[in-house]
Amino acid sequence: MTKNNNTLLALTAFSIALNIIVFNYFSIALFIFSIFLWWDYSKKYKAIKNLKIEIIPEYKSAFKKEGFYLAVKIKNVEKTKINVKISPASKVMSVTPKKVDLELEPEEEKEYRFRMYFNTSGEHHYGNTFITLLNNYFLYEINREVENNQSIKILHDYSKVEFDKEEIKRLLPERKSKYNILEDTTYIDKIDEYNGEPMNRIHWKATAKMDKLMVKKFNYTSTGKIYMFTDLNISKKSPINNLIWKDLRNIYENYAIKASLGLIKLFCERKESLNVTINAKKIKKLKGNNLEMYFNEFSDVQGEMSSENDLDSLMLEEIPYMTVEDTVIIISQFLDENSLPEIIKVKSSSAKVIVFLIPQGFKEVWESDADVYTTFRKEMKDLEKSARILEENNIIVRLVSFNDTLIEVFQSV
Repeated sequence: MTKNNNTLLALTAFSIALNIIVFNYFSIALFIFSIFLWWDYSKKYKAIKNLKIEIIPEYKSAFKKEGFYLAVKIKNVEKTKINVKISPASKVMSVTPKKVDLELEPEEEKEYRFRMYFNTSGEHHYGNTFITLLNNYFLYEINREVENNQSIKILHDYSKVEFDKEEIKRLLPERKSKYNILEDTTYIDKIDEYNGEPMNRIHWKATAKMDKLMVKKFNYTSTGKIYMFTDLNISKKSPINNLIWKDLRNIYENYAIKASLGLIKLFCERKESLNVTINAKKIKKLKGNNLEMYFNEFSDVQGEMSSENDLDSLMLEEIPYMTVEDTVIIISQFLDENSLPEIIKVKSSSAKVIVFLIPQGFKEVWESDADVYTTFRKEMKDLEKSARILEENNIIVRLVSFNDTLIEVFQSV
């Protein structure tokens, strides 16, 4: 609790001095008025001190720039009417309204909801709530700071990724398998005559058309996994480890995470076996289909320049666990020519390797093309030529421009 009653003190001192110098009805009235103000001040101070305040966030987590509400519930337990001004969260810049005036009758409870959002991902604290009471005559001010240690996890947004079945098959692990272990009921291989199969295999439309029982025959799916490597660092050995690429890396990081989460969301919804490695300041290795876990883990990742962490070594660590039915997806800003032999080694242990290079970002499906004309830096143009070596080894490489959408790039695979 803090207070500013200097003006009230000055008024009281003036009224006392006035009564000493000139004792009249006016000086007496002023002195009585100052006594009344002190009485009012003491009641208001007690009311502010005893306010019952509860701060209730709407969510425990939200996406970047996603609006949500923070409710402040306040109860006046005293028998004094007060007017207060509430500032809800000292550490939140984007909050509407910034402040609100509330009138509280004796023993009245009110709740006000403030709308807010965050522009950056990670763990964010709301900060303390401030309650202010200002006298109608501006003679005193009473402030109360309410401690609030609550926080919210702000998640990265993601790029929406949608494909039809054929486009999905190009990215996912090999669908057909020579080992008749697990049928893939999402893809019908052919329709054949009934030969004792279960009734749920009967294709009723084909049966009606052929006038005899026909059944669905499915492909046998592989049990392949998806290995995804998201590289947010620029290695200290990289030819782009310079100041020119520093700003580009910061831009790339946001797009790389959006692309990764878009793909991860797609794979998790399809219940694919997924292994994700994030090369950042802190290396993270994740697996499973828990989409919430991936969003939480990506929310606080951050890459760096001149990194000691090496994507090549991370890929080589996973080779012993790969099979010839697995798909490897690499998302990076730059592919060092020294990495080509390592990627070829990964390809020799898997079914397919797909490399997406995102030097400057990409376009969302709802965005229009940029009006300005720009080109990739020379390093990326040279790399595009060397990527043909990878293509000759059945490794797919796509260089993503900021006027490409992810879906357009994936469809070109």
